[in-house]
Amino acid sequence: MSIDDPEREKYFVDQLGEAGAFLMGRIAYEAVAGFWPTSDHPSAKAMNAIPKVVFSGTRTTADWTESRIASGELAEEIAKLKAEQARISSPRAAPHSRTR
Repeated sequence: MSIDDPEREKYFVDQLGEAGAFLMGRIAYEAVAGFWPTSDHPSAKAMNAIPKVVFSGTRTTADWTESRIASGELAEEIAKLKAEQARISSPRAAPHSRTR
Protein backbone atom coordinates (compact mmCIF):
# COMPACT_ATOMS: atom_id res chain seq x y z
CA MET A 1 0.00 0.00 0.00
CA SER A 2 1.24 3.47 -0.75
CA ILE A 3 1.05 6.20 1.85
CA ASP A 4 -1.81 7.68 -0.17
CA ASP A 5 -3.87 4.48 0.03
CA PRO A 6 -7.32 5.46 1.45
CA GLU A 7 -7.53 2.23 3.47
CA ARG A 8 -4.17 2.84 5.13
CA GLU A 9 -5.08 6.49 5.65
CA LYS A 10 -8.28 5.51 7.47
CA TYR A 11 -6.36 3.03 9.62
CA PHE A 12 -3.81 5.71 10.57
CA VAL A 13 -6.48 8.30 11.45
CA ASP A 14 -8.42 5.68 13.45
CA GLN A 15 -5.24 4.79 15.37
CA LEU A 16 -4.61 8.44 16.18
CA GLY A 17 -8.19 8.78 17.38
CA GLU A 18 -7.68 5.94 19.83
CA ALA A 19 -4.25 7.04 21.06
CA GLY A 20 -3.78 9.31 24.03
CA ALA A 21 -0.48 10.71 22.81
CA PHE A 22 1.87 10.71 19.82
CA LEU A 23 5.52 10.31 20.83
CA MET A 24 8.51 11.47 18.84
CA GLY A 25 12.06 12.63 19.24
CA ARG A 26 13.34 16.11 18.49
CA ILE A 27 14.52 15.28 14.98
CA ALA A 28 11.16 13.78 13.98
CA TYR A 29 9.36 16.73 15.57
CA GLU A 30 11.45 19.25 13.67
CA ALA A 31 10.88 17.34 10.43
CA VAL A 32 7.08 17.33 10.66
CA ALA A 33 6.08 20.29 12.85
CA GLY A 34 6.32 22.67 9.92
CA PHE A 35 4.24 20.43 7.67
CA TRP A 36 1.12 19.35 9.58
CA PRO A 37 -0.17 22.62 11.07
CA THR A 38 -0.90 24.11 7.64
CA SER A 39 -1.50 20.91 5.69
CA ASP A 40 -4.78 20.08 3.99
CA HIS A 41 -3.84 16.38 3.98
CA PRO A 42 -6.63 14.06 5.23
CA SER A 43 -4.54 13.16 8.32
CA ALA A 44 -3.78 16.77 9.26
CA LYS A 45 -6.80 17.29 11.51
CA ALA A 46 -5.98 14.17 13.54
CA MET A 47 -2.26 14.96 13.69
CA ASN A 48 -2.90 18.49 14.89
CA ALA A 49 -5.48 17.45 17.49
CA ILE A 50 -3.62 14.64 19.24
CA PRO A 51 -1.40 15.50 22.21
CA LYS A 52 2.22 15.20 21.13
CA VAL A 53 5.17 14.43 23.41
CA VAL A 54 8.60 15.41 22.10
CA PHE A 55 11.58 13.70 23.75
CA SER A 56 14.52 16.07 23.74
CA GLY A 57 17.45 16.96 25.90
CA THR A 58 18.09 20.17 23.98
CA ARG A 59 14.75 21.57 22.87
CA THR A 60 12.86 23.60 25.48
CA THR A 61 9.72 24.60 23.56
CA ALA A 62 7.33 22.98 21.12
CA ASP A 63 5.11 25.43 19.26
CA TRP A 64 2.95 22.91 17.40
CA THR A 65 -0.55 22.74 18.92
CA GLU A 66 -0.97 20.13 21.66
CA SER A 67 2.80 19.53 21.92
CA ARG A 68 4.99 19.37 24.99
CA ILE A 69 8.63 18.61 25.69
CA ALA A 70 9.66 15.59 27.77
CA SER A 71 13.25 16.21 28.87
CA GLY A 72 13.55 13.72 31.71
CA GLU A 73 14.91 10.20 31.56
CA LEU A 74 13.07 8.21 28.89
CA ALA A 75 11.92 5.44 31.25
CA GLU A 76 10.57 8.01 33.73
CA GLU A 77 8.71 9.93 31.04
CA ILE A 78 7.18 6.73 29.66
CA ALA A 79 6.14 5.71 33.18
CA LYS A 80 4.41 9.10 33.60
CA LEU A 81 2.52 8.59 30.34
CA LYS A 82 1.48 5.09 31.37
CA ALA A 83 0.31 6.46 34.72
CA GLU A 84 -1.84 8.92 32.78
CA GLN A 85 -3.17 5.86 30.94
CA ALA A 86 -2.19 7.31 27.60
CA ARG A 87 -2.36 4.97 24.66
CA ILE A 88 0.72 5.83 22.65
CA SER A 89 1.38 6.26 18.94
CA SER A 90 4.68 7.14 17.33
CA PRO A 91 6.18 8.15 13.97
CA ARG A 92 6.92 4.50 13.21
CA ALA A 93 3.16 3.91 13.19
CA ALA A 94 2.56 6.90 10.96
CA PRO A 95 2.48 6.46 7.19
CA HIS A 96 3.20 10.17 6.78
CA SER A 97 5.96 10.61 9.33
CA ARG A 98 8.22 12.07 6.66
CA THR A 99 7.50 15.24 4.78
CA ARG A 100 7.34 14.88 1.01
